Amino acid sequence: MKQMKTNAPMQHQMMLIAAIALGGFLSLYNSVALNVAIPTFVKVFDTDLGMVQWIMISYTLMMGVLSPTAGYFADKFSCRNLFSFSMLGFAVLAVISGFCSNIYLMIAVRLVHGALAAFIVPCSMMIIYQFVPYKQRAAFLTLQSMAMSSGPAIGPVLSGILLTCVNWHWVFWLNVPLALFTAWAVYKGVPYEVRSQKDKLDYLSFVYVIFGSVLFLLSFNQMEVWGIRSPGVWLMMASGILLVALFVRRCLNSSHPVLNFRVLGTRDFTMALIINSCISMALCLVPFVLAIYFQDILGYTPMMYGLILLIPAVFSIAGGPLAQWLYERADSKKIILAAMLLLAIGSLMLSRTTLATSLLVVIFWLCFRYLGIGLSSMPITDYGMSSLNREEAGHGTSLINWFKMMATSLSLSVFTMVMNMRVEYYSETMNRMTAQMKGIDDVFFYSGLILLFNVVMTLTLKNGRNL
Repeated sequence: MKQMKTNAPMQHQMMLIAAIALGGFLSLYNSVALNVAIPTFVKVFDTDLGMVQWIMISYTLMMGVLSPTAGYFADKFSCRNLFSFSMLGFAVLAVISGFCSNIYLMIAVRLVHGALAAFIVPCSMMIIYQFVPYKQRAAFLTLQSMAMSSGPAIGPVLSGILLTCVNWHWVFWLNVPLALFTAWAVYKGVPYEVRSQKDKLDYLSFVYVIFGSVLFLLSFNQMEVWGIRSPGVWLMMASGILLVALFVRRCLNSSHPVLNFRVLGTRDFTMALIINSCISMALCLVPFVLAIYFQDILGYTPMMYGLILLIPAVFSIAGGPLAQWLYERADSKKIILAAMLLLAIGSLMLSRTTLATSLLVVIFWLCFRYLGIGLSSMPITDYGMSSLNREEAGHGTSLINWFKMMATSLSLSVFTMVMNMRVEYYSETMNRMTAQMKGIDDVFFYSGLILLFNVVMTLTLKNGRNL
């Protein structure tokens, strides 16, 4: 087990705050903000929508595949070094992305980009639970939540402005100075770690989890291309499940596992993990469908689309400090329940949108929904993580992010397939634009059902955890 200077003074607290905030912002900016550029990428690379989606899918796919290894690598190389290296690589790959002239090269670069991004959020959570005093933890979690919310909030606006006023290259190059500063802030702000463990790298575990996760996720992605009855789809899915099962078994039998699945024996952590994963499933496709709604259906420019989304996104950012204020005065279960109800109601109301629906009505329900996002992040994360001891924090954060990223990648593939199928179905009896609107409504309806399930799950949580 590694040993750390737990009593090290927080003389670089501002650097620590900057690292957590910018790291959270950049990880979400790169997974969400590029949705604004989807129509642009279709034209620039002279390809179809399905291929362009892989610019986003490849990023989230690798985040999901490598998230479970973050705790292991943090133990091996130190959280400070892993975080700093990831941010330096982030800057280099952002430069390369802006020079890509081929869609396949872009997808390949984004795969590596996502691989480095897989370590950013887990590392920031490890820092919070390993180095931040208990009384300050809620404040730091709120900061991280606000930073991650600002990615989807500010990202579309920045992307829209850059696409309109400059060009698409700067959507990537914007990352460079921020990533370089974050790497420096992490190195200066994170306390020194003494590592006594010199384990040999468990290559077989990495083979199992990487290939297993990729095969499982790709099986769902290929359903639309090969068909649900294709033997290839089911063979990929079965192979992926088998390899992941072998990974889990190997970790359970190891004294120093790549990922400690024993933390799932803690009920509170497991319940929070399930709720977090369902939230990710319900939210993953929304930025994509909103880009289609505002740009392709309503005809707004990318910049106008970003500015419109900034309104509800402010509610998401404001939800962070509101959640912290409530956290000191109310049971976390009630806060989480209120957030799930806001998300579910907002999603179900947006599923009733038509081409004649007022823009103000759409924005109102988006604000309703985004407030639920901001309220939910900190309380549900701390509910689960505070049930683990300090030594388990790294593996706990890795599990949370693995499940969330897997849920996001899986749902992105499945919801995209379902949406395209529904649009084609509606196109048989109505015009294309109306069919797209109906398909978007169906996505919000399905996400609403997942969030209603979360409401039920929240009712089973324990009372008074934070009081």
